[in-house]
Amino acid sequence: MARSANHSSVHSPLIIPENLSFRTRVFSFANAHPTPTVSSSLLSSSSEKTEETQEFFSMEGIVVNGEQSALQKHVAFFDRNKDGIVYPSETFKGFRAIGCGVILSTAASLFINMGFSSSTLPKGKKAFPRFPIYVENIHKAKHGSDSGVYDTQGRFVPSKFEDIFCKHAHSNKDSLTSQELNEMLKANRTPKDNAGRLASLAEWKILFFLCKDKNGIVVNGEQSALQKHVAFFDRNKDGFIYPSETFKGFRAIGCGLILSTVASLFINMGLSSRTVPKGKMAFPFFPIYAENIRKAKHGSDSGAYDTQGRFVPSKFEDIFRKHAHSNPDSLTSKELDEMLKANQTRNDYAGRLASWTEWKVLFFLCKDKNDLLHKDTVRAVYDGSLFEKMEKEKALKKKN
Repeated sequence: MARSANHSSVHSPLIIPENLSFRTRVFSFANAHPTPTVSSSLLSSSSEKTEETQEFFSMEGIVVNGEQSALQKHVAFFDRNKDGIVYPSETFKGFRAIGCGVILSTAASLFINMGFSSSTLPKGKKAFPRFPIYVENIHKAKHGSDSGVYDTQGRFVPSKFEDIFCKHAHSNKDSLTSQELNEMLKANRTPKDNAGRLASLAEWKILFFLCKDKNGIVVNGEQSALQKHVAFFDRNKDGFIYPSETFKGFRAIGCGLILSTVASLFINMGLSSRTVPKGKMAFPFFPIYAENIRKAKHGSDSGAYDTQGRFVPSKFEDIFRKHAHSNPDSLTSKELDEMLKANQTRNDYAGRLASWTEWKVLFFLCKDKNDLLHKDTVRAVYDGSLFEKMEKEKALKKKN
């Protein structure tokens, strides 16, 4: 349950890698995203752990009005029965599920639950003897001497995350060595905050122990934000998205037959040829290869995805800083049009059409009763978490 991860091969416990590879490992751990490298003698080598490990590192860290905060989602993995309360036995099972050994899992469950329980309890409740952690109140257990990546409400703060690497990643701008990690921990210390120092040390050292890679390099096995964005539409999770799957995805989030049909044809016919590997043909099935989706990135966009499909926080913030005039955290229809116009690249008619379609469909589906498109909603689009949320909401409505 450390606070603040890309997948490489499991290495021998006799090899002690020096770098924590790629800042997205840490971003993922803070937002509880991608798969970590699991290694060392305390880790189980069982392949059965893989799915559980991926689940933990795919918990979304998006702050949505009325939804869980990033910190709540960070700990939600350990709430094994999803009742909103995490007991030591659940913390233990969570650590075991991601590949930790019995000793580490036992120590972590005792340390975490005994340390955090009393801070999260509702009034009138007692921690002893079961030491439950109430997920809803986890922000109250936020300790000092930390990176500041979570604010006092448990929300993710991108600028503070970037500071970790801007200030301390000297040898590689996207990774931390053990020495650089120690430097950061020392810089974050608050005078006389022994409890906070210990908590931060434990969290970061466990993260480093679990997720460091062999050479401290970017591992290709990790999904980019853009790959995650399209992964929702890969309904059978085989890495290919056919028009029928795009159609089913749009239907799953509540779109009508006409819009879903048009979208599936427009998207697959437009993007397929750019993503198919050499020697493959798009016609007649028009598959989109999720692995190569970065190659289908169009122009006249916001720049919130870079050329590798990675999320660029500063470009995302620019959307609202430059165009959200009436409300800093939402866009009106007029402001959306202003942004689309500002992003237009000369003679890029295909890119303009793609951007216009994407944003207009998003606005149509997700605007609130006051015709405002909220920042948190837009942020959730970029890694696909919004689609999962919309599918669940639609399914819930159907049940009721």
